[in-house]
Amino acid sequence: MPKHINIIDRIAELAGWDTARQITEEYRGWISPAALFDRLAELSDKSTATQIINEYRNLVFIKRRAKSKLLIPMHPADINAALLKSGSNQSRIAEQLKISCNAVSNVIHNRMTSRRIATAISKTTGYPIEKLWPGKYTHSQRLAA
Repeated sequence: MPKHINIIDRIAELAGWDTARQITEEYRGWISPAALFDRLAELSDKSTATQIINEYRNLVFIKRRAKSKLLIPMHPADINAALLKSGSNQSRIAEQLKISCNAVSNVIHNRMTSRRIATAISKTTGYPIEKLWPGKYTHSQRLAA
């Protein structure tokens, strides 16, 4: 049984991308299943909300975090804003790591996985990787690679 399943993809599949995007913008980081259910019921219909919550009630929890929290990644615009606040940007990260700017952008937008790039972004912004991309860069993934 996986520890992390992207619930936003499932919301988009059942309720539409507009609903998924709105929930992502409203709830950054962690959200309780009850709050997610209420918001889904407002934005779509109650049966869709019930189906999503029932499917993910036991799958999306991470034991070392509070058991009633769901994973929602930080929005790419917020990551870019954090980079700018720290006096950096995607180009500087790319120069430091001697990689292309596209690689940095792809990691920020979840189109690519790179622990090295994610770590550099995490160190620059001051946010832990787990807050930027919850469940994506776990210790067990690193050992398996």
